[in-house]
Amino acid sequence: MSLILERKPADLSAIPVNFQQNLAPTAPTPMRMMAARGMLPLAPGQVLTALYALSFDADPKIVEATRKSLRDMPPDILLPVLKAEKHTGVLDWAADLRMDFLCLEAVTTNSSTDAITIARIVRHAESRLIEVVATNQVRLLASPVIIEQMYLNPNARASTIDRVIELAQRNNIDLSGIPGLGDAIRSGQDIFSGGLEADEFDSLVQTEAQRGEMQEMLAEGEDEPDEVKEEEEDEVFRSLDAKISSMSIAQKVRMATIGSREAVHKLVRDSNKLVHMAAVRSPRATYVDAKSWAMNKSMPDGVISYIAKHRDWSGKYDVMRALVENPKTPLGETLNYLTRLRTNDLKMLMSSRSVPMQVARQAKILYTKRTSSTGK
Repeated sequence: MSLILERKPADLSAIPVNFQQNLAPTAPTPMRMMAARGMLPLAPGQVLTALYALSFDADPKIVEATRKSLRDMPPDILLPVLKAEKHTGVLDWAADLRMDFLCLEAVTTNSSTDAITIARIVRHAESRLIEVVATNQVRLLASPVIIEQMYLNPNARASTIDRVIELAQRNNIDLSGIPGLGDAIRSGQDIFSGGLEADEFDSLVQTEAQRGEMQEMLAEGEDEPDEVKEEEEDEVFRSLDAKISSMSIAQKVRMATIGSREAVHKLVRDSNKLVHMAAVRSPRATYVDAKSWAMNKSMPDGVISYIAKHRDWSGKYDVMRALVENPKTPLGETLNYLTRLRTNDLKMLMSSRSVPMQVARQAKILYTKRTSSTGK
């Protein structure tokens, strides 16, 4: 779901007519610039409306001036305006430009603020602002996207997330935007019992989320950092293994969703279906991971079945071939992939003892048909 709000133009009726001309696209640049710099003798609320109106201006210099004016507006003047503002676009614009806690608190507690704006704020907010948003249960229940984005933020405390998830569970809220979380809520299982202490999990999930973000950035670039000593990496992963084994189901599902690739690789092998299905559907999971999992015959059935149905992954030849060779791939998918394999791979499969007999037999039929039609 997109977290970009379509901002609508402001209603200028509250601004005196003689000053509205300063905001018109046809007004001379100096007049518009005067308004963009907040120099018109208007009330604070009218100033904010005027700045927002000029944020749509075609002149980049005018737009930048409005942004600077908003950023420079003293909190004691801006806060009362944000708390009383009714225009969703104005509130959304202010949230993007004023990242300080008090202004964001004013925006998130304003009943006129659009849910998309609040969801975008909580995705990267600090924990104390998330606590503020989490207290408004009516808004959370009305807009599950806020819960979903809160869940994805590693700054959100485990105690807050558990409380919000329990709220969603009691009220049968659909959280399908995060499939692993949605499945856990609908499962009827006791997903909260046991687990790491909340403070310990908070620290671990932040560390692993940061590691995951770093891995994604490195994957997009070419330069690799100096590698950590291998024994140090082993120690980190052994520690991660031990902590994962002590987690509750709810903690494992969240770690699988926002943790590092190492965490995802460990959790995709978990015996609990809720956990390994959350891991295979993790935003961290890549085509490279899918290939590795498809080649692993000890993977849970659900993981292999999911990869087989994931067209972006199974459409890659090496993943397709690995799925054909994995006996846990649903037979219908395997037979479909066989028709797309290269002739040499069909030849190998027809004599393989590691694939089901039906697969080997169909590979032989296809191989014979191809080679006879080409005269080989």
